[in-house]
Amino acid sequence: MRRRPNGFSFIELLIAAALVALAAMAAAAHVTRGTQRADWSQDRIFARQKALSILAELRAYVEGGEGEVAADLDGFDDGVSWRPNLTIQPDPNDPGSFLHPEHAASGNTNNQGVWSWQRQISVRRFPTVNTRDLRICTVRVFRRRFGDVDPGEKMAEVSGVIRTIGDSFPSTQVYDVYLLALDNVPGWWVFMDAMQPFVEATLTDLEGRNPGLRFRTHWITKSGYGRDDEYAPYTNESRISTDPTPWAYVYPGRMPDGSSAQRYYVAQRFAARVNLDGELAPSF
Repeated sequence: MRRRPNGFSFIELLIAAALVALAAMAAAAHVTRGTQRADWSQDRIFARQKALSILAELRAYVEGGEGEVAADLDGFDDGVSWRPNLTIQPDPNDPGSFLHPEHAASGNTNNQGVWSWQRQISVRRFPTVNTRDLRICTVRVFRRRFGDVDPGEKMAEVSGVIRTIGDSFPSTQVYDVYLLALDNVPGWWVFMDAMQPFVEATLTDLEGRNPGLRFRTHWITKSGYGRDDEYAPYTNESRISTDPTPWAYVYPGRMPDGSSAQRYYVAQRFAARVNLDGELAPSF
């Protein structure tokens, strides 16, 4: 019987090499995935630390820094844009801007002209609450790798409510406003019965839209009648202004139904002696 020579055949060597190559490829893929997971976890930790740091800077800005109330944070809102500055500390050499992204306080890196990190700050009011001492601040940090579309992958997002001990509303600024509403001076298509309430409502609306604004109104509602003790102009309230009258000095009061206004002149605002519907009435 013929004996088999010692050693391996060529086919056996090929099979063994293929198995070794597969095992090596699997091991390399495992190491690569592990390295990627480690890098991703490290990026997540860095992003969260930076987000928390920026949120702390926002809080410090109003609690012990330059700001006085939470409303001062509105200027840090990035809207729908983003910045490579991972800090809100101002640049002493360039007032009005933040420290350079590569500054130690920011810690950003530039890879082939692309900033590795981007941040976005959102400062919002509480819904239906109009106050200056309360804001919701959200900080998002993105990781941008070469070839990614801005701003990259969101790695961290933190939010916090910032409340300050400052006044909820600003100090009041008062304006004295003098308004002419002379009921005994004729005017074209101006009805004092509606004009004065309209102006007062407009001023109230302006005060509501601008916290701290206050109008102190002074209405000038009459002019001098002179020294004629017999002067008593006619006006009407129970009658209508189109009814015939024997008097020459007439101020039309209540107007006919369907007119653009209920009254042209308002008798109660004359603050003087008037002839009301044919009867002499004392000063209102």
